[in-house]
Amino acid sequence: MILARVRWWRAAVGCVAAALAVAGFVFTNTKAPAQQGEPIKIGFSMALTGPLAPNGKQALLGMKIWEEEINAKGGLLGRPVKLIYYDDQSQSAPVPGIYTKLMDIDKVDLVIGPYATVPAAAAMPVVMQKGKVFIILFGLAVNSEFNYPKFFAMIPSGPDTKPAFTEGFFEAAAAQNPKPQTVALIAADQEFSRNACDGARDNAKKHGLKVVYDKTYPPTTTDFTPVIRAIQAANPDVVSVCSYPLDSVGIVKTVNELGYKPKMIGGAMVGLQATKSLDDNKLADHIAKTTFKTIMGDIKFGKGGEWEKGRMLQVQYHSIKSTELDQFRGMDTQTVLTPGEYKTGTAIYPYEKAKN
Repeated sequence: MILARVRWWRAAVGCVAAALAVAGFVFTNTKAPAQQGEPIKIGFSMALTGPLAPNGKQALLGMKIWEEEINAKGGLLGRPVKLIYYDDQSQSAPVPGIYTKLMDIDKVDLVIGPYATVPAAAAMPVVMQKGKVFIILFGLAVNSEFNYPKFFAMIPSGPDTKPAFTEGFFEAAAAQNPKPQTVALIAADQEFSRNACDGARDNAKKHGLKVVYDKTYPPTTTDFTPVIRAIQAANPDVVSVCSYPLDSVGIVKTVNELGYKPKMIGGAMVGLQATKSLDDNKLADHIAKTTFKTIMGDIKFGKGGEWEKGRMLQVQYHSIKSTELDQFRGMDTQTVLTPGEYKTGTAIYPYEKAKN
């Protein structure tokens, strides 16, 4: 059975809009009052090229939709909004320079984060030095070492960030009869995947699974045959994968090509109006204390700027009959397994039965 985290980046439009709403960027009047003065400039970097570009472009689209809608309603505090952004190429190296330019040269009023863990972590020292509120999109445990009080993350992992991405996977495994006894752990050698794999180790221990394989692979890997063959040789009952989008495709393809049939494989396969102010301290205080109603449901931030309650979904894909995308548009080929309040069915076990 191939299990994968619901692709929250497919809801990037909703998450970005929610993030902006969380920062107080909400204009509730239905009429559009006249806009006056200089625009409120909001700056960020975004993955527009490189391996994270498909996700980054969706996130940017969500921001542009919000910019258009908010300006049609009169902007913020009676001023128009202008987004200023630069391509970070899905890498960490350009990010500090981008955020320095945004704040020192472009003179943006507010900054928000890039997409993903690695670029977001690279921006943190610059943002912290300037004392800016920082809301990021889909970065895992970015603030765990910085402990920055003006940081907030738009990711549904909840307060226990590292185990959250694989918690549902291990819960589903532990519920099977007979219960699997061994697990292999693989992860890309990058910050997000390493963080998620740290959590996978905790989850394996929690559920009494013996780790028989635990390795990372270089981020530049394109041929996963040696990786999968090494896992086959370890003969685990289940395989936990912590990967980026292109890696996930390569791993799934290789598993199928080699006819590898573990019993389970998957895991972490990848608002201002209220404060009447642009002051970062007031914004941070408001964000930390408020429950926000968004298109993603109610969101309340807790310790470290993470969501007070996690909302990671674990789904099982099944009955995949072709490579056509239309079969993934509804729920016919996917079942929500956890959390319990969102469950739509039970897991098909073992793996090969889910392919039919």
